[in-house]
Amino acid sequence: MGTALLAAKGVSVQFPGTRALDGATVAAAPGDVVAVIGANGSGKTTLLRVLCGVQAPTEGTLESDGETLRFGGPRDALARGIALVPQEPEVAETLPAWENILLGRLSVTGRAPGRAERERARQVVAAALPDCDPDAPAGILRKADRAVLALIRAIECRPRVLALDEPTAVLGEDGAEVVAATAKQMQAQGGAVILVSHRIADVLTLATRIVVLVDGHVVLDKPRSEVAADEIVERMAGPAGTRAADAEARPAVIGPPTGEPVLRLARVRGRRGLNVDKLELRRGEVLGVAGLSGSGRSRLCAVVAGSEKHDGEVLLDGRALKPSRRERVKAGVGFVPEDRVGEAIFPSLSVERNVEVANVAMRPLPSWAGPRPRRAIGERLREFAVKAPSWGSPITALSGGNQQLVVLTRVLGAGPKVLVADEPTQGVDQGRRTAIHAMLRAFCAGGGAMLLVMSDFEELLGLASRVVVMRDGELVAEVAPDCDEHHLIRVATGVEQGIVPAALAQEAEEVGRVR
Repeated sequence: MGTALLAAKGVSVQFPGTRALDGATVAAAPGDVVAVIGANGSGKTTLLRVLCGVQAPTEGTLESDGETLRFGGPRDALARGIALVPQEPEVAETLPAWENILLGRLSVTGRAPGRAERERARQVVAAALPDCDPDAPAGILRKADRAVLALIRAIECRPRVLALDEPTAVLGEDGAEVVAATAKQMQAQGGAVILVSHRIADVLTLATRIVVLVDGHVVLDKPRSEVAADEIVERMAGPAGTRAADAEARPAVIGPPTGEPVLRLARVRGRRGLNVDKLELRRGEVLGVAGLSGSGRSRLCAVVAGSEKHDGEVLLDGRALKPSRRERVKAGVGFVPEDRVGEAIFPSLSVERNVEVANVAMRPLPSWAGPRPRRAIGERLREFAVKAPSWGSPITALSGGNQQLVVLTRVLGAGPKVLVADEPTQGVDQGRRTAIHAMLRAFCAGGGAMLLVMSDFEELLGLASRVVVMRDGELVAEVAPDCDEHHLIRVATGVEQGIVPAALAQEAEEVGRVR
């Protein structure tokens, strides 16, 4: 491999129930822009976290200039000249924008900034964000501006290696140009950039080396001059037919829906860059939403579920819904969020109480109605094949798969008209996954409608009756549900444009005329 500014050698990271990285070896030499590409869940972000001291490797070593590195945290990595800019901008929201520029260096030097440093920080912010007040709290900035702030803060630390996690996903319209300028600056200084991105067209322009990860394994590591877009897509998807059961074993998709839409979105604008001019969902339909990290899939789910404020209309059975999670639940919108631990379960409550909270959300406040009888809850949990020592056991005592079944028991037990399911089988073993598939199919067979997000495109294609593709917060295409995973990845990465549905194209044209 030779001497490198930063190298991971045989690095593995084991989490409970999953191996996020498996013997990965990646190196960045002076002047390199190493693009790390992979489908969702391939291990890209975990690799960056290891390289930057956020995550300790289970196996393997990190090296710099031939020396073995041992990081106790990000501060140690920063002291060695390795800086990370995560996908979600991390800023001190209550501090002025200019003071955020100094935070990284303060953690290393341990001294307060002098007048000259404070003035330079203001000048840096003013130059990078001319429309923003350097003295304004960072928390009031737009997300794209916060992302720029996090980027220039990392650059001001004078790193030798700069790690960027999906920067163009949040940097706004000029994201590619900002990243290109940053890469040139690092190269001119003899540094290196490690870039995680799903935008293949961009990385082919910027990168000097391409690395492709699949299920934590490095399956491709070549100079950019030796790699074409088609090869990247093929390696990302893996050989056709190896990631799923054969056609006979693969479950049939639910048939095409009929009737009027139960859910409509019209000119929806989310606060985090979501722009959906038109989307419709009919009874009995599973609308799959495909896209890579940062494409806006989870933002779409949060807006439909009422967990995120938005402009525009979300209509259920023709009635406009208020942008409130509680109101959406009462109207008949069920939500299974991606973050099970942070947003879906109540760790301090028992299994049965985690189901009972659905009834609380449906009752008016204040309400003196008593809880649902425990026998009824137990029957529902048994119906959904939840395995637990007892229904009174803490939900944290259950496996991740059984926790997910409890979440689905609660959400589906409330009788929603529309189910918004964001990664409902993520981190779930095959047995529980099969049970979840059956639950989702039964819901739609009974007349329910589902908006479904899955990182595993093969699994998504096996369940969806229709599939739309998102990039950069917008619906960009619709693909046939009988297409293969390779084609879907090509459309999701922008290598292939796909077909924009007539309804979407017409609505976009009408909106354009109005503007």
